[in-house]
Amino acid sequence: KQTNNSRFKNAIIAVGEDIRGGQRISDSLAKYPKAFDTLYVSMVRSGDSAGNLTEVLKLLADHLQKEHDLRARVRGALMYPSVIVVAMGGIGALMMTMVVPKIAAIFKDLNTDLPFLTKVIIGLSDFISAYWPFIFISTPAFIYAFKKLLDTNMGKRGFAWLLLQAPVFSALTRKINSARFARTMSSLVDGGVPILEGILITRDTLGNVYYRESLDRMYKDVKGGKPLFESISKFENIYPSLITQMVRVGEESGALSDVLARIAEFYEEEVDNATKNLSSIIEPILMLIIGAIVGIFAISMIQ
Repeated sequence: KQTNNSRFKNAIIAVGEDIRGGQRISDSLAKYPKAFDTLYVSMVRSGDSAGNLTEVLKLLADHLQKEHDLRARVRGALMYPSVIVVAMGGIGALMMTMVVPKIAAIFKDLNTDLPFLTKVIIGLSDFISAYWPFIFISTPAFIYAFKKLLDTNMGKRGFAWLLLQAPVFSALTRKINSARFARTMSSLVDGGVPILEGILITRDTLGNVYYRESLDRMYKDVKGGKPLFESISKFENIYPSLITQMVRVGEESGALSDVLARIAEFYEEEVDNATKNLSSIIEPILMLIIGAIVGIFAISMIQ
């Protein structure tokens, strides 16, 4: 009754009916993968079998809250620059289609040769004014085509590589994926899910293709009898050495879940600090870019 999302509401009602009919809650949840993902179903199944469903659900709630907080931090850091860029594009389009043509008409009456920069601004304005319907229609099409490209294997690899190489975003990408890896593995191990199954489930929660491939390799290594830390050490380019050392301590001491939880907390805090710093860095850069654009426009008119 508290749920506003109709699809989620229908899934919950159906799960309730299944349970009344004698079906296990985990089997019923598995029917609705869009509402309850593999991580959720696996942990509930483990808790259901072990008789500690209450503890597992509390663990799941904590995990989902931490995941939500992590995503919210990243979105919050990118929200401000996104709004500024969109607003800047909109104001620029209005200037080019409404203001510059009026100024250009005055210049034409002067019958004098205009400076190069002024010609460029007026030419750009004429182009936008003449083809604005095509630009307006083609922009969403271009965005759609770009998203489709990112859905391909080549697009995913290219974008993942770019995130891991970009000066500002590379460190943030590593911290985000390290936090998600540690948090998910910790929740699964703590919930009683076997480590091999946990690796496969964790793989599906990570978006970066290079991290997904690293977990495929970890699965093969651990299945072959190697310790987890040894497999992680093969990917020093994407996992900080701290994770390798901490996981080794956790495996040797039998406290892998607790150690992974500490790693997750550490990198979640690192992400929090990095996103705050990112906002502080992006804001003056955007102001400089806007100032430069306004300055170029002003100079082209004054000349």
